[in-house]
Amino acid sequence: MLKFIRRYIKKHKSFPFFKINKSPHPLFVIVEELEHTCQTEAERVLYQKLRMLMYYPTPQYRMNRFVVNIALIPYRIALIEQKKGLNERRIIKTLNRKGWSVIFYQPQQILHEEHKYVNRIVALTEEQTPRSL
Repeated sequence: MLKFIRRYIKKHKSFPFFKINKSPHPLFVIVEELEHTCQTEAERVLYQKLRMLMYYPTPQYRMNRFVVNIALIPYRIALIEQKKGLNERRIIKTLNRKGWSVIFYQPQQILHEEHKYVNRIVALTEEQTPRSL
């Protein structure tokens, strides 16, 4: 019962001190072939490997002010390319608050050792259950 109440009532430091949240909406993903939206070769390789393993990745997924290069929405896994000047800690903190796991990758490593990242993604998906309808 306590878990049910915590899901819908949130405590704040300022007025109003308690806020009632709306019921969480189910995650729904339309399955499409989105390989043409991949912008780099590393994204395309990751997309193809994940599709071969029967996952449905979404390239260039927009989440608030961040653009996730590849997202596995039902598992809440975000794959983001490492770039110079990217504040990784802020991205991780923001997405973890929303329940997402974040994996940063370098494009050259994906092109040479894609199995390393794919195995890490598969391990994360086995730990989590997808959010269903």
